[in-house]
Amino acid sequence: MAVVDRVKWDAASNEQLAWKFPSEELKLGTQLIVAPSQEALFIKGGQALDLFGPGTHTLETGNLPLLTRLLKLPFGGATPFTAEVWYVNKTVVRDLKWGTPNPIGVKDYGSNPAGVPVLIHVGASGTWGIRIEDSRSFLTQVVGSVGWRPFTVADVRPQFMGKIVQEFSGSLGEFFRNSRISVFEVAGSLSDLSSFSRERIQPELRKYGIELINFDVMAVSVPDDLRERMEKGALDRLEVDQFGGSTISQGYAAKRSFDILQQAATTPGGTAGTLLAGGMGLGIGLGAGVPAGQQLAQNMTVLPAQASAPPPSGGASADTRLKKLDEALQMGLLTPEEYEAKKRDITAPASDPTVRLRKLKELLDAGLISPDDFETKKAAIIREL
Repeated sequence: MAVVDRVKWDAASNEQLAWKFPSEELKLGTQLIVAPSQEALFIKGGQALDLFGPGTHTLETGNLPLLTRLLKLPFGGATPFTAEVWYVNKTVVRDLKWGTPNPIGVKDYGSNPAGVPVLIHVGASGTWGIRIEDSRSFLTQVVGSVGWRPFTVADVRPQFMGKIVQEFSGSLGEFFRNSRISVFEVAGSLSDLSSFSRERIQPELRKYGIELINFDVMAVSVPDDLRERMEKGALDRLEVDQFGGSTISQGYAAKRSFDILQQAATTPGGTAGTLLAGGMGLGIGLGAGVPAGQQLAQNMTVLPAQASAPPPSGGASADTRLKKLDEALQMGLLTPEEYEAKKRDITAPASDPTVRLRKLKELLDAGLISPDDFETKKAAIIREL
């Protein structure tokens, strides 16, 4: 093969990251042309030797000290020699896509009002950008032997995607643990999550001569069925906030009282059941809570025979109500103590004076009836004993 007088690489696109000049037959005096944003590296016998930056270079022993020492090249003249010339494109490459192939299990500390983390499986996707920072490290550790074709971004992606997802998975869990942000509220914090993740991923890529220019999380997704369940839980908590008094405990008391109203709708023969069946449920608005609560307090004085009537066709059975009670406990809407109290209410006979007195007290605590109404109805229930 003829000795080459001129070495140059005209990269077809920025996605071509490295390329090996097709001839190794060189000589002192050959011109080496390195374009802006490129570097050229001489490799001989697997050793990365002399590196050249942008410009036009005439090869001589003075600018090839490592190769000269290795090959014992004489000074002066046009001595031929053989070596590989590798070009590296140092242009920034952006808008590379990444995504989690499988859901990642993370502990969500922000969804449960009780503060207990909930394990949620999420997916994520976004973009990343890179630049070759260290040509020697990149060529010797990443590129290897690819023949004469250019080494492209498509060759980089499969080598690092697994590591990127692994590091992102760790940073995602740490981010939620530190920030206490719910998975369902992270859309407003994607920039912070992106920066946090980049700081964790960057050192891994830098080991191979790659600088991570950007790592952007564009979306964090959860399964639709889980989102629906959690949104329902959020609506329940919103209902508590709007319904309750000045404290969380009062809010939960109001929520329990409203549950009583809903349960009363399944019991015929009483004013509360008639009232709710006529449209005084949640759909009419939270403002109906106080008069409805007062009406239910009046219903506390129904005769035992009326109160123990079987539920109407299509009404919520005790099993259904217990199941919903279990769900409320799991979602953190009830404390274990509240759960046990409500469970006793459901399983006890509707005519049980203890149950009726407890429900009456809940209505008072929630502010749905006045103290005078409470005392009047309490006295009426006690008179039945």
